[in-house]
Amino acid sequence: MNSTEKFPQIKACLLIDSEQLYTEITNELLARYNKPSLSIETKIKMMGIPGLEATKILIEWSGIEVSAEQLYMEASDLQKIKFPGVKEMPGCQKLLNYLKNKKITVALATSSSIRSFKLKTDHLGHIFSHFNGRIIRGDDPRIPEGRGKPAPDIYILSLKVINEERKSKNLDPLTPQECLVFGSYSMKSSIQVSNLFLEDSIAGVKAGRSAGMRVVWVPEPVVLEYYKEEKNDIIGPNNEILFSLEDFEPRRYGL
Repeated sequence: MNSTEKFPQIKACLLIDSEQLYTEITNELLARYNKPSLSIETKIKMMGIPGLEATKILIEWSGIEVSAEQLYMEASDLQKIKFPGVKEMPGCQKLLNYLKNKKITVALATSSSIRSFKLKTDHLGHIFSHFNGRIIRGDDPRIPEGRGKPAPDIYILSLKVINEERKSKNLDPLTPQECLVFGSYSMKSSIQVSNLFLEDSIAGVKAGRSAGMRVVWVPEPVVLEYYKEEKNDIIGPNNEILFSLEDFEPRRYGL
């Protein structure tokens, strides 16, 4: 991407949370049932998908003979132990501070439920205070059942929340083209900066693009290697792949 001439200036952004702990928890569950560690193919299918749906994918692949609901509850118990130790992604605090200073609106869209999101974020108040309540979770009742990522609903709802706030301040609404989605393998939610989305999962990239927003994909290295031949088709034109949030250049998006 060499130019932003065809696009409006970015005015809002979305952020993503940790995938690494999910893999650790999944492998611990698989070992409990004497199953092999998670394959990269199945890991990719599960990334960015709401919890119970991801559990169904895991059961289909592994052959574990329990219900999706039971295995999901077992995973939830492990999350209670491991999630309080989740760390912010490198470059996240710097990016949020920069956007705050530029008066750019940020929202967060995550496939996580309220319960798991709380476990992961209660100790990261310095990060999540930036969102001022603009946080959409995977079990939000405003998202129709079965419309998690890769459906665009969670991003469309995030933009609606931003625009309702803007309306209360007598500001013009933002369009999807003014939003950027960020996704990183060290986070599992998305930050929406008007006109910019960062995403870590294929499902999230598809969701952001389907919502008509621009996407910055920060994939886990093993995922990028797996998709090295198809990565340009996945991200599409006028979007961007980064190795780290620390590599993000705001001025390329008019920020």
